[in-house]
Amino acid sequence: MTLQTYAFRLATTPVPPSGTLAVAFHLDDITVTLSPALTPGRPVVDFPLSLPFNFFSIDKILEIFTCVITQQRVVFASCNYALITLVMESFLYYMLPFKWYGTYVPILTTNMLDFVGAPGYFLMGVNGRHKETISETEGLVVVDIDEGTVEICQSLDLPSLPDEVAQDFKTTYTNIIKNQNQQPVISPDKPSPLSYEDFKKTIAKNENEVNQKIQNIFLDLMVDLFRDVSQFCHPNENLFKKSKFLECKGEKPTRDASQASQFSQASGFFTTVCETDLFKKFLNDRLKEKKDYWTERHQLTDVHGVRNPSKNKSSSLQKLSSSNAPLYPLLSRSPCLEEYTLPSQFDHKDLTSFYQFIKEELEGRLAVCANRTSLSASYYYLIGLLRVAIGLTHEGLATLNQLTAHDNRIYPKEIIEKIIRLLNKDERNKLKNKYQSKQLQAIIANIEKTSDSGHHHHVIMEFDEIPQNDVDIIHFQQCIRRLQLGLIDIDTIESLFASLTIGQNHLHARRTMKSSVRKFVKFLELNLIQMKTYSKSHLP
Repeated sequence: MTLQTYAFRLATTPVPPSGTLAVAFHLDDITVTLSPALTPGRPVVDFPLSLPFNFFSIDKILEIFTCVITQQRVVFASCNYALITLVMESFLYYMLPFKWYGTYVPILTTNMLDFVGAPGYFLMGVNGRHKETISETEGLVVVDIDEGTVEICQSLDLPSLPDEVAQDFKTTYTNIIKNQNQQPVISPDKPSPLSYEDFKKTIAKNENEVNQKIQNIFLDLMVDLFRDVSQFCHPNENLFKKSKFLECKGEKPTRDASQASQFSQASGFFTTVCETDLFKKFLNDRLKEKKDYWTERHQLTDVHGVRNPSKNKSSSLQKLSSSNAPLYPLLSRSPCLEEYTLPSQFDHKDLTSFYQFIKEELEGRLAVCANRTSLSASYYYLIGLLRVAIGLTHEGLATLNQLTAHDNRIYPKEIIEKIIRLLNKDERNKLKNKYQSKQLQAIIANIEKTSDSGHHHHVIMEFDEIPQNDVDIIHFQQCIRRLQLGLIDIDTIESLFASLTIGQNHLHARRTMKSSVRKFVKFLELNLIQMKTYSKSHLP
């Protein structure tokens, strides 16, 4: 197999959605199978998530988890390069639905070691022989995989997980993971009832079960930590009351992130997390009332009586592990997976024919599985995207729209929005008139709304909509929220208002002049234009 053919296989293989359909393809005599995700929106795990527990104690696992979720500068060291990436990836899975947006470099070569002195937060990996060298860098958290140790720079005043939540996690992990059935062992000295193939299947089954349990344990940990966030979100106003949330967690609200070090480690955890990019993206999803696996898990634990962990000593981990309710109903994989194997004999230059062939085969399979809802949904998903790929855009979007009747959870809203944005106005109008689907109509309406604002789509409010009179703090908050600047924290908005009303008395008695608001919006628009121009001219 040539390198070109190898690249063709990797780049053109369609990835199945969450469900019961797996996609396989051949690389010479090697068969590669792409399994579906356990739940929509959650990445597939194809390696043992228990790996870090083989090197670190539970306390160290939680310590590293805290460093990652609070966006520290973390360096993983090991003499085994393969271990570094797997351990780093494991912690990225552990903190879901938080997603890492910082610098991520699994392997730093010797001539790149200076990168550990870079500003900002990051996750990096180095060979263990460089540990002493990088430990001299200020402000690092050095995780030694081989030794199972975590070295935190003395200048860092890091918070720790709340004791109650950490203890619940340890108890649940011990009760569930440690009781996992031991994997069978094949010894050359003793005959085994299992063939080698059966042995591999048993190992894979056990690994999959452990992965499911670890994912759920960490998801329950995230639910316990951030369940109360929803109580202080006001989606209609695009507002999060951070101060009230921190008070709920027993922490003193502060407008200055540097003051977080004044708190005890236990009480400063949420104050620190609230300043991270990870939390802000998670918060935006909550304000948009996104329905995902975190929301489902949240609702499930609420059903079992855990509505406010900050006031209830029994967390969702404790409640679910001690109840008779199924502990892992949301992330369990169906035991019956259908597998579709891609054709192996195709010219890499003829991608359209390749996709056309796959589409026709999947359409044939769809015709005979009408009674299997989950499998039908997977076929609709792949057929719809394949139709778009070969130029049948409208037909493809119509096929994807069928998902609303089969499995709305895998409806690819973001992908559909990207496809529709590529259509010109006439094609978009034809699509809108031809298909009356509510979800499709809503996506088109949102695209047209943002398109009409041209280069200034970040600023929704026009100048003639700005209040013509001086405004108080309440009206100023409404104004800022309508501008959709991402300022969803009321404390930040009040700080901005205070800076525009310097010299006046009590905050809620102050009024800012309409001219100040107009100047603020004008400078904001100019900066957004400059940022967009810079991005187009400097970024690939």
